[in-house]
Amino acid sequence: MPSAVLAATLTCIPMMPALTQFNPLSAAPKPLQLNLTDHQKVLLTEIQDEFHAKLEKLLDDKQYKTLMHATHSEHQSFVLALDDLKLTPDQYKKVADLKKQETAAEDTVLTPQQRKAIQDFKDSHKK
Repeated sequence: MPSAVLAATLTCIPMMPALTQFNPLSAAPKPLQLNLTDHQKVLLTEIQDEFHAKLEKLLDDKQYKTLMHATHSEHQSFVLALDDLKLTPDQYKKVADLKKQETAAEDTVLTPQQRKAIQDFKDSHKK
C-alpha cells in the first residue's frame, strides 16, 4: 500500500465513530429479546416443529416452500405470506386454525411479560 494511501486511511479512522452516529442503518429496530429459558426453548421448538409438520401436510410443496421463503428469508408476516399462496378456502381455514393452535400452545410456555414483548414487537412492525 502506498504511504500516502496508508496515511490517508489512518487519519480517517478517528472520524469513523462520528460518522456512524449518523448512519441511518444504525437506527434499525432491535431484535426481539425474550430471554427464554432453556426449557422454554425446547418446548417452543417442539411446538414449532409440530406446526411445520402439520403445515407441510396441508399445503402442496410449492406453497410450503413459498411460505417458508417469505417468512424466513424475506421476513414477511405469516398472514401476508398466506395471501400470496392462492390457497383454497378450505386450506386457508385449516392453516388459520393450525396457526391459532400453535399460538395458543406457545402462549402456555411464555410468561405474561414475554407475550407482551411479542405483541409490542408485532405492533411496532405493522405496515
